Amino acid sequence: MEQPVSKNTKSSLLLMEYISKSFPGTKALDGVSFELSREGEIHALVGENGAGKSTLIKVLHGALESDSGNIYLRGNLYSASNVQESQKAGFAFIPQASNLIGCLSVKENLFLGQEFRKGFLLKRIDWRASREKAKELLARVGLKINPDMRIEELEVAEQQLVEIAKVLGMNARIVTMDEPTSSLTEEEAQRLFDIIRAFKKDAVSIIFVSHKLDEIFSISDKITVLRNGRYVGTKITSLTDRNEIVKMMTGRDEAEKYSGGRRTQGPVVFRASGVNTYGMVRDVSFELHEGETLSIAGLIGSGRTELLETLCGYSALKSGSVEVAGRPVRLNNPKSALALGIGYISEDRHRKGLMLNQSVKENIGAASMRDDMKFGLINVKAQIAKIKRVIGKLGIVCFGIYQLVENLSGGNQQKVLLARYLKAGLRILLLNEPTRGIDVGTKVEIYKLINDFKKEGGSVLMVSSELPEVLAVSDSILVMHEGRITGVFSQEEATKEKLMHAMTG
Repeated sequence: MEQPVSKNTKSSLLLMEYISKSFPGTKALDGVSFELSREGEIHALVGENGAGKSTLIKVLHGALESDSGNIYLRGNLYSASNVQESQKAGFAFIPQASNLIGCLSVKENLFLGQEFRKGFLLKRIDWRASREKAKELLARVGLKINPDMRIEELEVAEQQLVEIAKVLGMNARIVTMDEPTSSLTEEEAQRLFDIIRAFKKDAVSIIFVSHKLDEIFSISDKITVLRNGRYVGTKITSLTDRNEIVKMMTGRDEAEKYSGGRRTQGPVVFRASGVNTYGMVRDVSFELHEGETLSIAGLIGSGRTELLETLCGYSALKSGSVEVAGRPVRLNNPKSALALGIGYISEDRHRKGLMLNQSVKENIGAASMRDDMKFGLINVKAQIAKIKRVIGKLGIVCFGIYQLVENLSGGNQQKVLLARYLKAGLRILLLNEPTRGIDVGTKVEIYKLINDFKKEGGSVLMVSSELPEVLAVSDSILVMHEGRITGVFSQEEATKEKLMHAMTG
């Protein structure tokens, strides 16, 4: 490993020097350094899940206090005891998981704590000014929504764009973006990159945290790599390559792109006919076969998530029919879907999947408690044995079955959700952005787990915004645009160009 950066603090815009942070049972950061050398610099921060990226960012923005080390801002010693203090110092943070308040409107979230006011004495909120400014900010990120809509009515990708719009309205000079494109399609991601380039022209510096190396090489000036809580090195982007960065991240060369290979299709296990929802999904029909991965591609607002959430019972079906194993069924709620052997993993695993304040054991066992019962009581010994087997099978890295899920890396949290349904013996999985925010190594592990599930007779209906992922792991591909299917492709005939053409109508 290279020696951590150590510079004259006066010459750097921002210097984090020898930062260490420990939690019970683990050292998250061990003498890590990071530098923004000048205004307008776009500096990527990369590493596998658990490398320490999130902890370092939380220290910078005042969400965590380091155990040792110093931070210098424009040559002066800097510290923030909370996020509000960091914002006053010119920092802004766009998180991967939305921090927006679901029950408030878009405009209220955009200006929370910095509302437009009018009047001399009462200083009432000027809602008209708020609405007009909100429209302006939303237009800059390409989001065509009503500012009066509640955040909870938006899809995850739309919430991410609201987070970005919020930063545009702040007077920030250093902006950290944590996996900002993880829920965006390529078109929305390119719009974000245009915004980042505009920031650069205005001398705003960006710390860009991402697992998408193609994006990093297209947008960044420098790349800093962390591994296992330690600083590995910093490279000028134009003077390095993808393989060198992957080797720094993982200690090994980049593996060949994963492809599970096409398998002979089994019988139809799931059929949707003329599905219409109370939202935008219109007349959608398809078949899912045993041992098949059927992917759904589409832009934000195309109806992908709405379709999946209807097919697993989260949202109501307006008209149409669904069959499982040749029998007509009614999916009134997720519980009824589970009873039919159908499991759903949401794109928002924190809000619609995991019980973050519960243990690995409780999360994995949540869908199969009845199977662990004997004479009306849970057979704890047998349950723990099953949970440990599935943890070993999926390679979940944790300090034990009683570790809280909120303390796991994103990749291991996703594996916990997969383990929940594998332990329950489900045969159909509906996966919404299954590798969102997951590092390159763990992505391949997830793909292999999906392929193993198929080999054992399982079937997968998957939504993904990453076209390379769709092309790599799918047996068949549906494309949606404005709530309707606009293309159907086999693995052999699908290309990125054909998919994009169908996605744009």
